[in-house]
Amino acid sequence: MGSFHNEFCTVEVGGGINLQARLFKPTSVKNSSLVIVFVHPYTVLGGCQGLLKGMAGKLAEKGYTTLTFDMRGAGRSTGKSSWTGSSEVHDVVAIC
Repeated sequence: MGSFHNEFCTVEVGGGINLQARLFKPTSVKNSSLVIVFVHPYTVLGGCQGLLKGMAGKLAEKGYTTLTFDMRGAGRSTGKSSWTGSSEVHDVVAIC
């Protein structure tokens, strides 16, 4: 198995909302043009990027660059989650 390291970053998605993201970068990358983006369960139900750390790390060990992030209102991201999910869709589009 390979190794990887994490890089933390903040992504501004507009309206003063900043999303906290974590990039899992493998030492030996299989495909440099591919990044697998993980989206956590709905924030209102307790979702956060920490739930995805294990899966993202395992794929990074296998050579795939992965990204997790907290949608608005989760973890260290700013803003409030929505009941309709429309704001969260905007977050996913902005991250990708």
